[in-house]
Amino acid sequence: MKKLILIAVVSAISFAGFSQTSKGTWLAGGTAGFSSLKTGDAKLTTIDLSPNVGYFLINNLALGLNVQIASATSNSGVSGSSDVTSTSSYFGPQVRYYFTSLGKNAKLFGNGTFVVGSTKVGSSASVSSTGWGLSAGSAFFLNKNVALEVALGYSSAKVKDATESTNAIGLQAGFQIHL
Repeated sequence: MKKLILIAVVSAISFAGFSQTSKGTWLAGGTAGFSSLKTGDAKLTTIDLSPNVGYFLINNLALGLNVQIASATSNSGVSGSSDVTSTSSYFGPQVRYYFTSLGKNAKLFGNGTFVVGSTKVGSSASVSSTGWGLSAGSAFFLNKNVALEVALGYSSAKVKDATESTNAIGLQAGFQIHL
């Protein structure tokens, strides 16, 4: 009987610890990034911010919205050349699934997005663009409601009428608040 009670208590504590991804709960958070590249005198600096919000339709599966904002400044390094700044803003649906727990306070997840938006380079007019991304990683729950997330992601974006897409692979880090 004592073993049965102990198993019930441990199960209840485990469920309470991971109830953050239960049906009917919300998540809100996002990632931020910074990169700086230099080849010879040429430089490229990028800053991006990607907030999101989602709702768990079933246990471990959240659907929501994702916004992506990025700014990149480049300089060719040629004497007399000026900096060129491009800005992009996207929004669209997001799907996230938490697969399995990694011990007491961590879960593996996969995330997918599809976005539409615009890109503006320098003083030229904005051009419509589309993109998509996939990522997978771990959510480390710092407490019942806040998770630090680290993921490896791949994304692709294409400006309207361009012949090629811009593809990227990288490490993402951010926070999610589970309500």
